Amino acid sequence: MKTFALLVISVLFIVASMSIATSDSEKVEIPKYSTKVRLGISAREEIKNEVYSYLSRELRSLGDVKLIENDPNWTWSIQVVAMQVKNRAGYDIAVAFSVVIEKRYNVVELLLLAVQHVFQISSEEWDELKKTKRMIDLEKAFTMLSGSQSDIRGHWLRVGDTEDVQRLCKMIVADFDAEHLKKDRETWQELWEDLFRRYPPKDDSSKENNSNPNTD
Repeated sequence: MKTFALLVISVLFIVASMSIATSDSEKVEIPKYSTKVRLGISAREEIKNEVYSYLSRELRSLGDVKLIENDPNWTWSIQVVAMQVKNRAGYDIAVAFSVVIEKRYNVVELLLLAVQHVFQISSEEWDELKKTKRMIDLEKAFTMLSGSQSDIRGHWLRVGDTEDVQRLCKMIVADFDAEHLKKDRETWQELWEDLFRRYPPKDDSSKENNSNPNTD
């Protein structure tokens, strides 16, 4: 925790030392919630692609989920083991999904967005600042610290007929959205509303009034 606090102070010091100001024309709004989800499927080839296609389609339809594969900077992980259940004669009679939901404590993106807001930095200037070596190194350090902790948030079993693969995939994503992402979205909104109360966006109206005084 001490190292993490020092890194936070380092980010604030670096940003403050850059003397960057926000463009007056930029409208400051609460950043839209989004999350990175790693999706893994373990199954026989005959259903693996089908399960991945249905699950990835449903996740993308949520609008605020970004599916990643090789990027280690994920927040949620959905690992699915799909099994075909056979009868004694060897015919497929059902499908069973074992689903494990894991969450990683990754606060890097939220921290950087908060710093951008506190110092009132425009999006264009922030993009340039993030390209500097000091900020790149600090972001890597944050990722290493916050990305090492995770826990299992859910373990589900879903069973259905052989024709129920698509329906089961819809159920999995619907449950993930309702039980986990819904809380994340609410927490995101509450955090940013509190941050906006503590550090209100610049009000350009007073500046405009001062530059155009009433001469009547």
